[in-house]
Amino acid sequence: MASTGHEPPRLLVAPLTRLPCEPDVVRLPLERAFGVRVEIAPLAVELKAAYSLQRNQLNSTTILKMLLSERPDGVDRVLGLVDQDLFIPILTYVFGEAQLRGVVAVASTFRLREPWEAGGTTRAVLEARLIKTALHELAHTYGLRHCMRPRCVMTVASSLEMLDEKAPSFCLQCQGELHDALVGLAP
Repeated sequence: MASTGHEPPRLLVAPLTRLPCEPDVVRLPLERAFGVRVEIAPLAVELKAAYSLQRNQLNSTTILKMLLSERPDGVDRVLGLVDQDLFIPILTYVFGEAQLRGVVAVASTFRLREPWEAGGTTRAVLEARLIKTALHELAHTYGLRHCMRPRCVMTVASSLEMLDEKAPSFCLQCQGELHDALVGLAP
């Protein structure tokens, strides 16, 4: 169900596993980018149903279906956060996935913690990567597609190097598309 009146839409950021950083790190960037009120609370999702024994990973599409079925009343969108490796059948791994023009997205911190040597990356780098991944995936729920501008947060990131090169913001064209999508949702 969508929000009513003049209150901002509600976005639930739902940690589904223990995370290597506080989920609150995404609150302000998401509120600013999407004009939402971010709430952070766990959601009862049984991740075992998404686990692939053959791949030792979680199927992110299955998680999206679970998030959709467990979305609380009055919550406009849900971003699930996990610290387990995600995949879709055609790719070795993904940092996240979202329903295009939908209401659910998932992001993983698992690969964002690389490099694995010496205990992983710094907290600041991990948090920056999570913010960019969260912005990217949630923008898909508003209808944005991948962008060709390398610094835009909507560009494809198939590696950490590509993710690190992105800015935590939208290019002018993607800003315009997001604005149009948000205006289209206004009551």
